[in-house]
Formats: sequence, structure tokens, C-alpha cells
Amino acid sequence: MFKSMDTDNNGTITFEELKAGLPKLGTKLSESEVRQLMEAVMYLFHLSLMVPSDSFILFMHREQY
Repeated sequence: MFKSMDTDNNGTITFEELKAGLPKLGTKLSESEVRQLMEAVMYLFHLSLMVPSDSFILFMHREQY
């Protein structure tokens, strides 16, 4: 999932990559909801504007429960 969104293959997902990648996975969120998701990930993992793959996978796994 992460690699399909990391379109520039730099090991992080930017807001734009997340916004473009979620619909390809069948997730339909408004731009505002994608921004809230990105902000939640950034807050939880104390990051800035980019999310490393391991943090993203952990966050998405936790959201399934």
C-alpha cells in the first residue's frame, strides 16, 4: 500500500501523494478529510509534512480496529 502511494520513491508520502493514492485503494475522502488524516499521522508520530513508511503502516493498521 505504501509503495503504491510513494510515487517518487523517496520513502515518504506527501499530502499530494496521499490525496492521489487513497482513491486508487478505494478510499473516498474529501480533501479536508485527507488533510485531517495527514495531520493526525503527523501529530501521532511527531513528523513534518512527510510520513515514513513504517509510521504510515502502523497508523493504517491501528485504524482498522
